[in-house]
Formats: sequence, C-alpha cells, structure tokens
Amino acid sequence: MQLCRKQEAITRAFILGKISDYDIYKYYFPSDFKINRPTINSLRGEKLASFTIFQGIDGKLHHHDQADDYWKGDCFNLVCQKYGITLYEALCKIAKDFFLVDAPPDAYKVITSQYVKPVVDTKRYSQIQCTTKAYTQHELKDYWGRYPVIGEQKLKKHNVWSLKEVYLNRRKLPIGKHEMVFGYQYGDRWKIMFPEREKTEKWLSNVPLDTPGGLENLNKDHNTLAIKSLKCYMVMEEVYEYLCYFQNESLGSVSDITGAYVTENSKKVFYGGDSDLAGKKASYRITEKHHWYHINTPDPLLPRVKDWSDWHEEAQSLKPIIEHLKRKNVIV
Repeated sequence: MQLCRKQEAITRAFILGKISDYDIYKYYFPSDFKINRPTINSLRGEKLASFTIFQGIDGKLHHHDQADDYWKGDCFNLVCQKYGITLYEALCKIAKDFFLVDAPPDAYKVITSQYVKPVVDTKRYSQIQCTTKAYTQHELKDYWGRYPVIGEQKLKKHNVWSLKEVYLNRRKLPIGKHEMVFGYQYGDRWKIMFPEREKTEKWLSNVPLDTPGGLENLNKDHNTLAIKSLKCYMVMEEVYEYLCYFQNESLGSVSDITGAYVTENSKKVFYGGDSDLAGKKASYRITEKHHWYHINTPDPLLPRVKDWSDWHEEAQSLKPIIEHLKRKNVIV
C-alpha cells in the first residue's frame, strides 16, 4: 500500500518558498504597478495615484496608501484587506489560487510564467548618498524666495541642502543640468525633493515615515500645533512657538508613541494637514485616533492654497495665518 505524502503546513514560509511576494501582489492587485512608484488603488475606487508597493527595510515588498491608511502592510495583509478575511484564511486562499496544494508540484508556474518579474535589490534598503553644493541665486529666488520667511540661513539651520549628485543604492541618478534638487537631511538618512518633476516623481526618501520634528517645542501649559512637512514647519515656526511636524499627512506618520508624547506634553493639540479632500480625510483619521482637534487652511482658498506654506506664498505675509489661528483658539 502506498502512503499519501503528508501535506506541509500552509504558512508564510511555505508559500514564499514557492512563489514571491511580487507574484502575490501581481495576482491580487488589479492595477498595473511598478515597485516604488505611486499608482491608483482601484480596490477602493479612487482615481489618484496614492498607492505604492515598495521595498521595505527588510528587503521584502510592502504597500501603503497615503490617502487611506487601511491599505498598508505586506502581500498577505493585502489579501486580508481585499477580501475581509483573517490571515490564515488569506494563506489558504493564496495556496489554493496558486495551486500550491492538492496539485502537481510545479502547477503554480502556469501563473508565474505569464510575466517577467522586475529586478528588486534585496541586499540594501534605499541607501541614499548625496553631494551638496552652494545654493544658486536661481534656487533661492525662484523656489525658496516664494516663501519670504524661508532664507538660506534657515535652510541650513534645518539641514536642507542644494544637491549636486544623488546616488540610490550606489547608482547615480540622472539630474538635469540646471534642475533644482533639494535634500532634507536626517542624520544619515535623506528625503530628496525634485520640485520641477511630476508629482509621482517628486520625492525620494529613506527617512522612516514616523520620524517627527519639533517635539522639543512642546509645553504642557500651551496648545500644540502639529502639522505635516518640514517646509510648512519652516514657515509656521515664525507664527507659533509650540509647534511640531510629521513627514506627511498619513496616519502612519504619527506613531502611537509619538502621538501619546504630543498629547501628554500639550494643553490641547490642533492638527493641521492639507485642506483638500484627501488631506481632510487623513486629518480626521489622525485627530480621531489621538483625540486631537482638526484645523486647516480656509476652504475658500482652495485649490490655490491647501497648506500653510501655500498660504504664506500667496499672501506674502504671515498676518492672515496668525489671525486665523487666533480665531480658531490655537493662539490664545
């Protein structure tokens, strides 16, 4: 009598021993995507390119939707989120859909042989190296000069540099002869801005998403204004002393530890992200989770103005911002 072969337990390791995390994303995510490039999350019906599948610090693929923090995690989490099922149910579904169980040993290749996988460097996580140069008058006048309170000395104070060369995982990136490129330096990490490029090509970063700034400004006897982005911070520090900032407007940019610290060291916390629809949705998630108050730039200023630096650029003054914060009882 021939004994049946014992079925191996269906685990992450079992699945990834046969197929890759890219295969799983390719099968279950309906939109075309490129690694590390924002795309449309058709799973939730929006038309903005806010969803990114990226290589994480562990060398594996992960996803995050900047406009809806529900969509984040790894390939297995994506299946859970898509179908509203548990992790074990997701593992079983993947194993069944890819013919990893109750099928010939190589049956899954019927699916994975239909496309070419991209080359993903799993040895390094977004190593970014830069060489700086002196700011040009063009950069100071035509970009930073749009914000009167941001001058060269303030940029240097906050470690914002003009860049000559940028290397990603030791590969030099192409930069136009007269293209403006700025680097926000956080220790040995960089957040690179290409202000003249399209929105999907504008940023490159290996700074952890939940890296805050300005926490040293908090005071339990005063309200805190929490905002997104260092550029807005450089404007708003001229307006209000008790100020901190996060890397972007997503819920993931405010860790539980940082959120608790800000709350504990403030009289009240007012969070002010972008005032457009996506920005408000993100702000409501953050304020609801951390029990903060929502504030943003006035709606009538849309679409020209959606954040604090936009407002300063349009007004060429801080006065209307100060008056707004006083009306909203942030400044008392």
